[in-house]
Amino acid sequence: MVDSDPLIGTLLGQYRIESVLGKGGMATVYRGIQVAVNRVVAIKVLPGSFMHDETFMTRFRQEAEVAAQLEHIRILPIYDYGEQDGIPYIVMRYIYGGTLRDLTQQGPLTPDTTLHIVSQVAEALDYAHSRRVIHRDLKPSNIMLDMEANVYLTDFGTAKLRDRSAQLTGSGIVGTPAYMAPEQSMPGRLTPAVDIYALGVTLFEMITGHVPYAADTPIVQILMHIQHPVPSLLEYNPTVHPQVDEILKRAMAKRPEDRYSKATELTDALSNAIATTGGWSIDTPVRVPVPDRTGDTNLQTPSGTLKVRPHSEQPAGEEETPIVPLYGGSVQFDGPGVSSAPEKSTGAAGRPSPYDYDRQQSSGLTGNDAVGDSIKLPWSKSARAAWGPAVGTRPMLVAQSGRVYELVTSNVLIGRSDPRKGIFVDIDLSDMDIKKRCSRSHARILERDGVFYIWDLHSMNGTYLNGRRMVEGGRQMIEDGDVIQFGKDGVTLIFQVPAS
Repeated sequence: MVDSDPLIGTLLGQYRIESVLGKGGMATVYRGIQVAVNRVVAIKVLPGSFMHDETFMTRFRQEAEVAAQLEHIRILPIYDYGEQDGIPYIVMRYIYGGTLRDLTQQGPLTPDTTLHIVSQVAEALDYAHSRRVIHRDLKPSNIMLDMEANVYLTDFGTAKLRDRSAQLTGSGIVGTPAYMAPEQSMPGRLTPAVDIYALGVTLFEMITGHVPYAADTPIVQILMHIQHPVPSLLEYNPTVHPQVDEILKRAMAKRPEDRYSKATELTDALSNAIATTGGWSIDTPVRVPVPDRTGDTNLQTPSGTLKVRPHSEQPAGEEETPIVPLYGGSVQFDGPGVSSAPEKSTGAAGRPSPYDYDRQQSSGLTGNDAVGDSIKLPWSKSARAAWGPAVGTRPMLVAQSGRVYELVTSNVLIGRSDPRKGIFVDIDLSDMDIKKRCSRSHARILERDGVFYIWDLHSMNGTYLNGRRMVEGGRQMIEDGDVIQFGKDGVTLIFQVPAS
């Protein structure tokens, strides 16, 4: 696909623009070549629509000015600044890596990785603060990592020089709501403590995989920083040592004077806690466990009600049923279409459904779509033969219609693709989600060492596991037979692990 950006292939000063690296709310960053020495660089360009807005122009020039004054190994160096044909641009070192945001989106980080990264960020912050510069917009997307995971702090467009005014907007509020200290949205003089707070929020995200305060609107998120207590890390991951939790709470204290006075004080405390306690484990990132379902008798699904019986109450002879026990017991379905269900269900292109079953062996469990929506059955030999050897060899999600989504990678994004907004998911539920209950980026299925987890991505309508809504943004281990719904009455999929 040819890039349609009009700047591709053009020269800005001595730099030839080659491709787009990323676009943000304020600028576009390109990969370029310094022609004279054939050096790869990153070039940040202000969009044409902003060039007559003095607020953005001031912020853009300030980024170049501030970063040029900060010469530190952990701060992304500025090579050049200029304007050509009314287009302002900043030339920076090109980093062969990504951002911390890319890393945290894959899930929580280990204690060693977390300490390595946050310590280097702290060094950069303490240096900037010593030069009377407050970043004011510290967040994972402004922390770049090279291929060896070395940190480079970037984007000083909202930085405040402590001996100058930083009134860059009409409201005076500058920053990203998810990471803003309470005092950052209030009148008054700011101190480096706002960066300590943002580092605490970033640390929270590195340990848990998501920010401490999630809301539908920026103003609500800002108010949560002001009014809500700091969430405990133990609520998200019970393996976090209380000593680490206390460090986080001090970093995110509501009052600036209650926080660490320097960023490296935070990391020194974290280093000691990890060395003495181990910190935390990412093998069990569970916030709220799903309780035993053997006593539930009214698990509602879009097609009816699951009747769950403990193993102790199973009639004699049912142990050999091909139905895989659900929630530690066997199940019986009461729902529409039971009496008129065909002997065999049919999947895509006329092939046997993965839920193909023999009525005579199912101990009275009948139904076609109803069964497919609520209960999983093992793959039949005919279904395996028709779908081919590649199907059924990996854990999968199976829909009511018999459609199979094999989990072929360890990080699978589920939602509704929206090409117009650049949103593309691994499992697209658009055509099945008639009621639009599924968010565009609704959930992820993660695999670690053969264990699978479902991660709700702060979806608007929630993710339901075995009929119970998960904590927003939470993770939960899933096992063979678990029922996942995207929204209370949204698309239902069954997690299935094929028999070896």
